[in-house]
Amino acid sequence: MRRIRLVIAYRGTNYSGWAKQDGDPTIQETLEDALEKVVQKRTSVLGSSRTDAGVHALGQVAAFSTESTIFAEKFLRAINFYLPHDIRVVEAEEVSSDFHPLRNAVKKEYLYVIDDQLVPSPFLQNMTWIPRQGRFDVAKMEEAAKYLVGTHDFASFQAKGSPRTSTERTIFRATVRRESEELFFGLFYRPLVLIEVEGNGFLYNMMRIIAGTLAQVGNGERPPEWVRDVILAKNRVYAGPTAPPDGLYLKKIEMR
Repeated sequence: MRRIRLVIAYRGTNYSGWAKQDGDPTIQETLEDALEKVVQKRTSVLGSSRTDAGVHALGQVAAFSTESTIFAEKFLRAINFYLPHDIRVVEAEEVSSDFHPLRNAVKKEYLYVIDDQLVPSPFLQNMTWIPRQGRFDVAKMEEAAKYLVGTHDFASFQAKGSPRTSTERTIFRATVRRESEELFFGLFYRPLVLIEVEGNGFLYNMMRIIAGTLAQVGNGERPPEWVRDVILAKNRVYAGPTAPPDGLYLKKIEMR
């Protein structure tokens, strides 16, 4: 039995998240449908992160076991042939039989994108959060994000529905910046707010709650040091709102 590792990019707008659900289209089930046509056998694909409905990915990591003799690099083209255009396998390689996308993950990086311009771009609908408050103070958001770095109990940043045995996580890096992203081959530039957070793991909706909390600092509702108090409170009611899934991207997963 061979083990194949995949790196997958997808636009999550039309899907009810990664994990299979009865009656709703998901990334996992769509991948398994395509893989079945390639290897002629129903095969389970295990992902490293269970992204929510509407959340996107640039570097989701997944793996499956197969008896197929197809060369690993040919899986990339073969699976993509049967996938819809909003899901793409970008890497495929054979790995050791004990490789596990969940247990082997040591670091995850998320990106949250906000289009806070006076006139939001029609091309970025469902791909960014478009708030109603207007432009954010990115310098204050960057200052607030520094309080997230380190090992903390992030209970204030966990939504109900998926309790973990421990809510302690380590954040290695948390940054906020405004950057003009070149879109559509330079037809126009769009100054977007980019929140990047890298950690050893994330609680349910943690990144979206971080984005919603930093947004309250950015729009002047709260001072930057309030984020420190939110962490110490260890209670979800003290944090900001859960930001929409549209702006969230699973950017990268580092494996051991």
